[in-house]
Amino acid sequence: MLPLEAGRVRLFLLLGDVQSLLEQMQAQVHAWYLDGFAPARNPAMWSTAVLQQVARLTVPGGTFATFTAAGAVRRRLAAVGFAVEKVPGFSPKRESLRGYLAQPPAITDVSPWFANPSVPHGVMRRSSEPAWPGRQRRKL
Repeated sequence: MLPLEAGRVRLFLLLGDVQSLLEQMQAQVHAWYLDGFAPARNPAMWSTAVLQQVARLTVPGGTFATFTAAGAVRRRLAAVGFAVEKVPGFSPKRESLRGYLAQPPAITDVSPWFANPSVPHGVMRRSSEPAWPGRQRRKL
């Protein structure tokens, strides 16, 4: 954990098997940057089981952003409780995804199988209201 902004922001950088790391993690995450490469190159990062863990750790209203715009990822994020929108990407990406946890997930058993390690980036903020940098929060 790396404290920033006089301790108001804590950055967690997790390296290793994403599912097992998230299953062991106990936190209340306000913002995620999900960077696990393209789903075709790293399918383990974008599995329903992993995204269920992301939702479990996210506070209601907590946000996420990712460079991927894959339809399968969008559907899985929505299935675990996130409101998801496709937004203009950054060069050279045409589109990317962002959203917030609209519905806290139900507790479910998750089968722990993964062959590929991946790297999620979790950013935990100590504010009560998540926000997009440089923008006011709006309904999706």
